[in-house]
Amino acid sequence: MSLAELGYPDTAQTDATVGRLCSLREESHKLLMEWLRNEVPVTFSPIQGIDSTFLREILGMKEPAIIIAHQMLLDEPVENAKYFRQLAITKR
Repeated sequence: MSLAELGYPDTAQTDATVGRLCSLREESHKLLMEWLRNEVPVTFSPIQGIDSTFLREILGMKEPAIIIAHQMLLDEPVENAKYFRQLAITKR
C-alpha cells in the first residue's frame, strides 16, 4: 500500500512523512513492518495515557501518522503525550 492510496497528497510534507517512517527505530519500526505486511490497524498500549485508539479516533490519524506518533511517545513520553492531549482539545 502506498501513502497516495491512503489519501496523502504528493507534497513535500508527504516526503517528510516517508523520511520519518524510514528513520523509525525498534518497536515503531516493527509496527510499520507489521502494518505493511498485513494492512491491519496498528495497535499499541498506552504510553503516558496515549494509545493507538486515541490517535485514530480522537485525532483522526491514519496508520503512518500513528506509527510516527508512537516513536514520538517513546522518544519523549511526557512532552509528546501533553502535545497530543492539547491537539485533542484544540480539535474539538
